[in-house]
Amino acid sequence: MIDFMTQALEIDIRGPSDYPFAMSVYFFHGQKKITVPCYRGLNILGHAQIEEVDLGSQCGGHGICGRDRIQITIGKENVSLPNETERGHLSIQEIREGWRLACQTWPHRDEDEISVEF
Repeated sequence: MIDFMTQALEIDIRGPSDYPFAMSVYFFHGQKKITVPCYRGLNILGHAQIEEVDLGSQCGGHGICGRDRIQITIGKENVSLPNETERGHLSIQEIREGWRLACQTWPHRDEDEISVEF
């Protein structure tokens, strides 16, 4: 099994020219904005880990703790649908409002643009 950081390091080796049309995942926390290239093979928690953004995960991204709650403000249609694990941690209303678990949320394509608040 490959952990998130191993995936991130393998992906990070590729330069920008390998993805000339790549979009980004934008993390917003208050006034701070952090931009990470979007990779479909990496969940949102993994994207955060590339830039050492602490989303609060305490279980290593296995969906057990429910602490890596994020709100997707742009690009909800560009990520995987909420799964059973998320429905165990989030209410129906929260899911409607764009709240997700970063470890359970995966971009559909490298070309996607996603904005996340935490």
